[in-house]
Amino acid sequence: MDGDYIPVLSAEQMKLCDSYTIEKLSVPSQTLMERAAERAADVLLSDSRFDTRRVLVLAGGGNNGGDGIAMARLLHGKGIYTSVCFVGAVTSDGLPASNKTSVECIRQYRLAVSEGVEFILKADLFASIDSYTCIVDAIFGIGLSRDIEGEIFDIIQLVNGCNKPILSVDVPSGIDADDGRICGISVRADVTVCIQALKSGLLLFPTASFAGDIRVCDIGIDLSPVCQKEYMRMLCKERLPEFFRRGRRSNKGSFGRVLFICGSCGMSGAAYLSASAALRCGIGLAHVFTHGDNRVIIQSQLPEAIVSTYADVASAKLTLNQPLASADLAVVGCGLGRSATAYTLLEHVLNFEKKNPLVLDADALNIIAQNPQLWLTKRFTDGGRHITVITPHPAEFARLTGASVREILRDMPYHARKFAKEHGVFVVLKDAHTVIASPNEECYINPHGNSGMAKGGSGDMLAGIIGAMLADIASGTDASDSDIARRISAAVLLHSLAGEAARAELGEVSMLPTDVISAISRVTKDFCDTTTKIEFI
Repeated sequence: MDGDYIPVLSAEQMKLCDSYTIEKLSVPSQTLMERAAERAADVLLSDSRFDTRRVLVLAGGGNNGGDGIAMARLLHGKGIYTSVCFVGAVTSDGLPASNKTSVECIRQYRLAVSEGVEFILKADLFASIDSYTCIVDAIFGIGLSRDIEGEIFDIIQLVNGCNKPILSVDVPSGIDADDGRICGISVRADVTVCIQALKSGLLLFPTASFAGDIRVCDIGIDLSPVCQKEYMRMLCKERLPEFFRRGRRSNKGSFGRVLFICGSCGMSGAAYLSASAALRCGIGLAHVFTHGDNRVIIQSQLPEAIVSTYADVASAKLTLNQPLASADLAVVGCGLGRSATAYTLLEHVLNFEKKNPLVLDADALNIIAQNPQLWLTKRFTDGGRHITVITPHPAEFARLTGASVREILRDMPYHARKFAKEHGVFVVLKDAHTVIASPNEECYINPHGNSGMAKGGSGDMLAGIIGAMLADIASGTDASDSDIARRISAAVLLHSLAGEAARAELGEVSMLPTDVISAISRVTKDFCDTTTKIEFI
């Protein structure tokens, strides 16, 4: 872990750190391999899903295979029946081919043979696999860059279909450790024991569906050679309370005034969900600016909010000036629609003299995609430093960028970083695992949440939570891009943790966005306590 964040590394970054630890810190490669094997064995033996009466280890010819063979040695030494099937290149007599097998893997092979570990031939695997009670996958590590085919393809297909619990060492064999691509086929693991640091591919789809539960084990590899700016990060849950410090002597102005330019005729729900979520996250004042038909609905559902309305384009701009001037931040777009009035409101906001933080969601993004000249408004061209957050899902992002949804999903961190840098905005690219990118190219990922959050209104709620987390950052703030990105990341994390809390109570099928809003309090209730305690003793 690195301060507030857990580093998420690429394969190249991990190899750099591994080499640095071996060459500069003089930690032998064999020592690191033994540690990795010991940690993986501990997980296998402690997890009740794995019946360890008969363990099969599938080992490739690289260092990942060496980890697996070392693990087999340790299990054998504990009296556990363990067999190894070496699936790497072999000579005519069945021994690992020295020109296609790593030095450490050959070392572990010789040690295992000398200690009496059983090795079985690939030819016997198909007939014997049903006799084993669990499988360890150590075929390929993080260096795989080609599609799997032939004999190894058949072996992985066999393993996936044998209905045995599988533990993968470092990454499931068959994934691209950088972008989560499946290289032809991949092992479907129940647990992945990730060595030293999370690999970005494990948290990106489709690989995230293949890794199972992830356990990250520390084996003493120094990560300092990799600059923080270079790797993706994941916010530590334990740090979340730090974003909710509150003073004892406070008033509603202490926690920010957020304006919600949301909702259109027949779309009051989006405005309600966004403002309600922000209030649950602790803002002092919520001001909803919406179509006149929504006034009674919003005031009835959310009496805590101030409500201002408009009837037509002419009145909308004039009525909006005062709320914009007094707000600390504005959330624009949730349920706004794409009408001429909606366009006029958005254009007015983007040209407004006061440039407080802005969260652009949903229809605000669709309007910009249809009218790219809006990138030439004052907010984006006056040379000032203005905090703008966009919160697209992949289809909305495709409209903004011109890339296809498939291209975006193939490498979400790349596309989010590129757009953030080019346009000077913070990008929250929403998916099952949401990616956050800042203009300085820092990148964050959030793997929490569940499918119960995949319902209309969830994005509106997230926009409100992000607004709440940024509400106390005034225009012209000295807060760095890193500080702002941390707050945004915390908002995304809080949103997903509330979703997990709602799931625990209601299940993924039946939970609603309003249940997630209610669950925010279950996440935050112990974050701060400013009560004065008086005791007579």
